[in-house]
Amino acid sequence: MRESLDPDAFNALSPASAGGGSLFSFSQPQAPPQFNQLAWQLAACRLGLECGPDSSLMTQYCVNGGICSRDPAQGFEAFVFDAAVPRQSEDVLRGMVQTLIGSDGGNT
Repeated sequence: MRESLDPDAFNALSPASAGGGSLFSFSQPQAPPQFNQLAWQLAACRLGLECGPDSSLMTQYCVNGGICSRDPAQGFEAFVFDAAVPRQSEDVLRGMVQTLIGSDGGNT
């Protein structure tokens, strides 16, 4: 599945990774389990999933999770790195995304 680099598939699988299960093993042992879902969602965004300010992903976080961006122009990736991830962990999450999409996929 990962080889397909299908953004919709990556997004659909993201909830299954939320608990740190064995969906995919990351080499970053210092990453908290909640980063797993974010990594899959960010990978989906980089692979072409609509992740802008009016995207269903942003709406899902705000309506279902109660986590809304203060900036109405902010897309999902900016939102994650602004509100969900401590600055000292940004490189860890970016590495997880890169592991998922590989060196040839996405907009690195």
